[in-house]
Amino acid sequence: MSDRRRSVRAVLRAFGDSRSEQLHQLLRAATCPVDAVLDALPTGGTVLDVGCGHGLCSLLAAIDDPTRTVVGVDLDTDKLDHARRAAERLGLADRVRFVEGHDGSLPLDELPGGGADAVLCVDVLYLLGVDRAEALLRSMAAAVRPGGTVVVKEMHLESGWKRRLLEAQEHLAVRVLRTTRGDRVELVPPERITSVLRDAGLSVRTERLDRRTPHPHLLIVGTRPATP
Repeated sequence: MSDRRRSVRAVLRAFGDSRSEQLHQLLRAATCPVDAVLDALPTGGTVLDVGCGHGLCSLLAAIDDPTRTVVGVDLDTDKLDHARRAAERLGLADRVRFVEGHDGSLPLDELPGGGADAVLCVDVLYLLGVDRAEALLRSMAAAVRPGGTVVVKEMHLESGWKRRLLEAQEHLAVRVLRTTRGDRVELVPPERITSVLRDAGLSVRTERLDRRTPHPHLLIVGTRPATP
């Protein structure tokens, strides 16, 4: 078993006080390309996880690298409570903090020096609408230090049946089951994401991660040049 798989199992066990939350994290780990997302993060430093939810990626990022400090922000206080308890059970409470945020605001006062070495945003932008998503992207780019990285995992729009399946699932989660908080389901065109990051001075690369998966995953990584 790989170290990452052991880490995922450890995180799942940390949610053991709630079978529903544990199942939610199991499904999340099984359907999200977590390995590729975490591999895009730089070594060490401070990671800001925007829209962290239950904190799956936050916790795994801290387990992956003991030199990292992680701050997760979300508007769902119930999910944050579960995330904090999981961090305590994993012995990570000294390096992982979860804070409440509203309307796309970033908790810069929680970050050393007011900035992050990496800003992570996984499957959040589609809940905001294009205009608010672009505003959040600009804030994320402004929060990353020179030499730092913005890592965005969203969905590409090219695959017809995968896109229809995704939209149906997310409408169910947002509108019916209410397991995901959001006002709408509106996939953000990847070119809008890359354009905002480039306009903010970051160099950008994209990588499709949808091979052998029913979901049209897309990774977008923006890097701010280091100061001379």
